[in-house]
Amino acid sequence: MHDYVWDCLNVCSPANGGYNIPVPRRVSVADLTGRSRTYWICGRCSDGQVVTLSTGKVRGERVSGAGCARDYWAFRGIRYAASPVGELRFKAPRPAASWEGVADATVEGSPCPQVQDGVVIGCEDCLNLNVYTPTLDCPAGGYAVIVFFHGGYFVWGDIGPTPVFGPDFLVNEDVVLILPNYRLGALGFLNLNTPAVPGNAGIKDGVEALRWVRANAAAFCGDSARVTIMGQSAGAKMAAFLSLTEAARGRSGRRGRRQNNTSKSCVREISGNLNSTLLPSRPSRFATAV
Repeated sequence: MHDYVWDCLNVCSPANGGYNIPVPRRVSVADLTGRSRTYWICGRCSDGQVVTLSTGKVRGERVSGAGCARDYWAFRGIRYAASPVGELRFKAPRPAASWEGVADATVEGSPCPQVQDGVVIGCEDCLNLNVYTPTLDCPAGGYAVIVFFHGGYFVWGDIGPTPVFGPDFLVNEDVVLILPNYRLGALGFLNLNTPAVPGNAGIKDGVEALRWVRANAAAFCGDSARVTIMGQSAGAKMAAFLSLTEAARGRSGRRGRRQNNTSKSCVREISGNLNSTLLPSRPSRFATAV
């Protein structure tokens, strides 16, 4: 028996055999009562890596790519803005406060409040994002960055991995992929044209996310001068609005004008009429009002 100091320990259950786990290892661990118990180790702790952001440190994990995709680093649930509750409800987001220690970025953050199948999910403290990068050994010049906004008619959706929107394909192409959550429904888009509810909070979340990318992309080997914003369905509308928004000018890098034209054409080509009711008759005026 050897004494070990564990930074973390993944176990299945007190051992009784019969577990279908790859090459399990049996170890004895003293519990809080001092009694020795035997456990099956069903996987080692992931090779966590800590990166330093403008607001603090986060620990991510190495993920095995699906199919032929290569492995990549995943940092999930990173807070990019303060919790939009209390006096910040319906208002423009504020930058996230700094924190001490190392924040865990190996689990998904909360989605923004929404109704799915008649059930309310998510919570208001949802202004978080996921970052996926091929490597943390940065090449000269870094990687181009894609900021992808999820769809869902601006009333539902989140950044959790799915077979359609997983990061495996894009990180295989030497890019850093960043997916922000943004406020949805009334919390994100109600506009009473009053100081209390000025409107467009969800789009302002997108602006704040781009500010965060500008400040922190380099920590993940991203080149903040080469940022492309894109999205699916309502997310494509978000990208189009951001491309027209003065507050976001320069946040998507030195190729902003070309990317702006691309994002607008992609909205027409890919989204079609699906979200036509969400696009104002004068989108430039709508977006610049943000």
